[in-house]
Amino acid sequence: MSKHKWLIAALIVGGLIATIMLLWPLWQTGTISGTEASQAPDFGSTIRVENPRIMLPERAGDGARIYLDITNVGDQTTVLSEVRLAHASATGIQEIEGPAWMPVANLPIEPGETLSLNPDGEFAVVSNYDSNVVPGAMIDVSLVFGTSATITVPAQVFKAV
Repeated sequence: MSKHKWLIAALIVGGLIATIMLLWPLWQTGTISGTEASQAPDFGSTIRVENPRIMLPERAGDGARIYLDITNVGDQTTVLSEVRLAHASATGIQEIEGPAWMPVANLPIEPGETLSLNPDGEFAVVSNYDSNVVPGAMIDVSLVFGTSATITVPAQVFKAV
């Protein structure tokens, strides 16, 4: 091989190695790999978040709702303690208890189980949100677990049906 071909080959290999070294931490934390994200060692579990969505209310002034599925694919129980929405000042986890909504704190998720925040059970209610929360927008939803570990996922906003 000529001197120039060796130089080009060395630059290409060096560029690939540098790219892998830069992207490896992102891939490992789930930022690139998709919805499954490994948590810090003290969190002791792995969480997968699927189907995140925000449903606007039918009537102005009512709370929007956050629905999603959280699967504990780790080997230790974890507890969902809080749900936060970017562009909102108040969010709380609720469940339907008869005709009323009741606040819920600390929802445990056993290994291998999926917790679904949905219209028929527990859900997160969002009030005091700003004008960025409109149909079609992608808004960050942060899930805070008992150890204060936080996972943030984008959720699409849908209008009431």
